[in-house]
Amino acid sequence: YRQRRDETWPTSGIPTSAYSRHNSKMEALLDEDAAVGGGPVVTRFRPALVMNREAGSELLRNTVPGFVPAAALRWLPVLPVDRRLVLQVVHVDDVASAIVTALRQRTGGAFNLAAEPPLSRDALARALGARPVHLPSSVLRAVLAVGWWLRLQKVEPGWLDMGFSVPLMDCSRAERELGWRPSVTAPDALRDTLAGMAAAVSTPSPALRRRTVAGALGDVLRGGPITTRPVS
Repeated sequence: YRQRRDETWPTSGIPTSAYSRHNSKMEALLDEDAAVGGGPVVTRFRPALVMNREAGSELLRNTVPGFVPAAALRWLPVLPVDRRLVLQVVHVDDVASAIVTALRQRTGGAFNLAAEPPLSRDALARALGARPVHLPSSVLRAVLAVGWWLRLQKVEPGWLDMGFSVPLMDCSRAERELGWRPSVTAPDALRDTLAGMAAAVSTPSPALRRRTVAGALGDVLRGGPITTRPVS
């Protein structure tokens, strides 16, 4: 596993990831505001991948090619991913708990939020019921790049770069100052989310609307990759 880093770790971002660059710019703006002082208490949360069953359809739209039916996740034979991959996740209920506590205590600053333990490539494969197969990240990145440029799926290669570049988060500050301890383990949060994805679970919220193959294909054709969506 990679070394743990606390909230003092530099937030300069991953150059090839638009998502990371945007978050880095926002962190810089918050740092500038904090340096001026005299303003409201500003609390920033840095959660790991936020998961829950109700986000199944949303995650399908943004991570699985539109032509792949949701139920196919139940029959995935192999998981071709670099053996070095390690991810952190956190359940949405535990993120909400941290936010409520920080609001009540008016605690400012940055807080890392992640459940234990970190998930290895093999843990992901077990949750999917698939056999792990080592595929070097460089090869996987090339495949993602082709699919992204052809608008077959919405995951840009920068997400993979970020997955292999970011350190594991140390969440000691949240535990120490907020009394925060996740109630859902990382494997349980992952299983809950994958079940929601396989069943295309949705809610009335527009962001969490039900995903269909036809709708997903339409989103890709109309809007293209998620990093080039028009700003409304």
